[in-house]
Amino acid sequence: MKTFVINLEREPQKKQYIQQECQRLKLDFEIYNAVDGSKLTESFIKNNVLDYPNNFLTKGEIGCALSHFNIYKKIVDDNLPYALIIEDDSVIANNLPDFLNSFETKNTKKGIFLLTADFHYLINKKYILDNFEIVEVTRAVRTNGYIITNDAAKKLIKFLFPIRYEADMFKVFKLCANIKLYATLPALITSNDVCSLNSSIHNERIHQIKQRSEYRKKLFKKDKKQRRIALWFWKHFINRFEKTKYYID
Repeated sequence: MKTFVINLEREPQKKQYIQQECQRLKLDFEIYNAVDGSKLTESFIKNNVLDYPNNFLTKGEIGCALSHFNIYKKIVDDNLPYALIIEDDSVIANNLPDFLNSFETKNTKKGIFLLTADFHYLINKKYILDNFEIVEVTRAVRTNGYIITNDAAKKLIKFLFPIRYEADMFKVFKLCANIKLYATLPALITSNDVCSLNSSIHNERIHQIKQRSEYRKKLFKKDKKQRRIALWFWKHFINRFEKTKYYID
């Protein structure tokens, strides 16, 4: 399976670390030079990001979102049926290659398959893929390791431009772009920076979160109108009967 590794050029130590991890596990990987938000011009942002700076996205978040978005385009342009996307702080389980093999040979579902923790999942919707348990996810917030299918990549290319959400807004992708979310139990990828102490994006965004709450509610309300009938049916006839559980590593 093709693996795209997101790394900022100004962080060579992380690049060296993740290369060693990928080589150790014999992954078919390619380093993707991430979009450095700090270097984006105001004119570029104006042409590619919705309502900046009123949307309260940081430049780091914009760069991260564009990096994932550009990989989605590459998946579609190269006609890949699916691809694994990981970030350069990922800690990869030794059995990841086994899962990738099972996925390539037996998976028939389309969507995003999270290999990380920190998500809510439906307790009554599970299935087994060889020796791996897969659950259906309702919300999640980590982007440091996931598989995305070609079909899901196409939907997100259409939905996410101009950029207006962070790369990890999986609940929004599910509800507004009709992306199916799945995850492995237990997680196969963790982070060596779980507390985000070395994350420039986290340090930048922490001051913006409260400010953009109201703006985000209005944006989400507008975006979900495209699926208002399906979401109305889900809210009144399905959601009330769903039972979820939170999984964290």
